Amino acid sequence: MRCRTCDYLLWNLRSRLCPECGSGFRPSEFEFAPSSVQFCCPHCNQSYYGTGEKGRIVPRAFDCVTCEQRIDLDEMVLLPSVGLEEHQTRAERVPWLERRRLGVVKAWFSTVRGSMTRPTRMIRGAPGEGKSFQAWRFSINTIALSAIIGPGFFVLTALLFVLFASVRTGGPAFWGVGLGISLVLVGTVVGALLSIALWGGLTHVLLRIIGKPDGSLRRTFQALCYSSGPMALGAIPCLGLYTAGIGAVWWVVSAVLMVKESQKVDGLRAAIAVLAPPGLAILLVVLGYAALFIALVTGAVPIAINFPSTAIETQTVLDSLHDYHVANGALPGHAVELVDDPYLAAGELVSVFNRSSASRIRVGGASLAQLGFMRPEARAKVVRAAVKGLPAGTIAHRLGDFVFTYHGIDLDNADPGLWLVVSSPGPSAATQPATTVMPPFSF
Repeated sequence: MRCRTCDYLLWNLRSRLCPECGSGFRPSEFEFAPSSVQFCCPHCNQSYYGTGEKGRIVPRAFDCVTCEQRIDLDEMVLLPSVGLEEHQTRAERVPWLERRRLGVVKAWFSTVRGSMTRPTRMIRGAPGEGKSFQAWRFSINTIALSAIIGPGFFVLTALLFVLFASVRTGGPAFWGVGLGISLVLVGTVVGALLSIALWGGLTHVLLRIIGKPDGSLRRTFQALCYSSGPMALGAIPCLGLYTAGIGAVWWVVSAVLMVKESQKVDGLRAAIAVLAPPGLAILLVVLGYAALFIALVTGAVPIAINFPSTAIETQTVLDSLHDYHVANGALPGHAVELVDDPYLAAGELVSVFNRSSASRIRVGGASLAQLGFMRPEARAKVVRAAVKGLPAGTIAHRLGDFVFTYHGIDLDNADPGLWLVVSSPGPSAATQPATTVMPPFSF
């Protein structure tokens, strides 16, 4: 039994003040291993043993069998049981808090093992009213080791390769890559801690809504931080990039068990409160990717967004004409026939320099964006309508931001310099509306 302020031993004291720092204490604030502590009557020194669940005497107030005076647990003088050392009286305690006695390395490994195999018992040993800084410190060390050691083999290989390659340049590339990797690792740790902060806050709010947590927000953070031990799996050299995923799932399971025990709520409420924030984050990521995919397919975001010029955009369209000609032996009756796998996506017919989208372009009775989602028979109907809609003797036709000029050209006997497609962004283009004539494109 030690002072929570200065760690001074508090055995065999009748006063309720620490002799070292003057802080007050009560025996009922401490937990002990069952039957490991003698509770002595302050009047006659009669001994009683703490056989209760938390190593205390039961009942806590009674008449002494020797002097018959009324005594209470918090009035008694405490001593370790005969033959026991002070550390043997302690109830389950987080090994990370025993670093002075165990050593930092052993304490860390023991805490990781406890977090993975007996999370409920370990969180009982975390001081409920103490500061949660030590829990955060354990989590920081665990996540940092996972981020540094796990991919360390690949990082070291990359640095050695860059060092070898940068010998001729005096080595600035090596230091640049080293700085970049360091920033990535630091960013990983900082990002993880910010995620824990958000996770813990949302978890506690949910606990307050769906249940009645027994502890404070600090207690919730203790549970989440001490349950991060499984992330040590990410520190396995070379395999860390793969085992970190297993560690993350294990972390969530341990967190549910620790929150359940520390906040005294049932398993269902603990699971909902702990799983909801990461579940929501995963859902948002999935929805974001889905929205991006749909935007690219429908042309709401031009698929050519990384193209630096209209020349490359036009070359992409020209390549699709080439592929169509090779596959079908002729050029399409209408450019809409290109909007089919594997020729061209709808968004590629809208220039990156145009603020319009494929959903606003109508062809054959449907929007260009809709073609990507149509059944083959429905798409064929639209294509037939588009081809039929071209007047006889058509020389050129527009689809999206491109004008197709291949009508009447026999590619097998044509001049290689003939123009087949011209980039011509419409009036909604980001630049001044004007027809951009590209250099000749040929097969």
